[in-house]
Amino acid sequence: MENQTGKKVVVIVPGTGGRIHEDVVVTPGTTAGELLNELGLEGFWLKKARADGFLGMDEEIYGSVQDGAKLEASSPAEVG
Repeated sequence: MENQTGKKVVVIVPGTGGRIHEDVVVTPGTTAGELLNELGLEGFWLKKARADGFLGMDEEIYGSVQDGAKLEASSPAEVG
């Protein structure tokens, strides 16, 4: 459920033995790059789970995700 300060999302890091960041709060203006840096995933790329294409590092993600959304963080090797 969306809270007063933002939307909660789950960030999954495939290929890391199930590394998952749960209840990550995304607020208006948060970019994909900022979220990845906050989670210590510098150099990774972010996409919506089961979606084609990655979000741009400067792309604001609040408006493009629903509360409870699952996002995937992929390493550069998986992207390239």
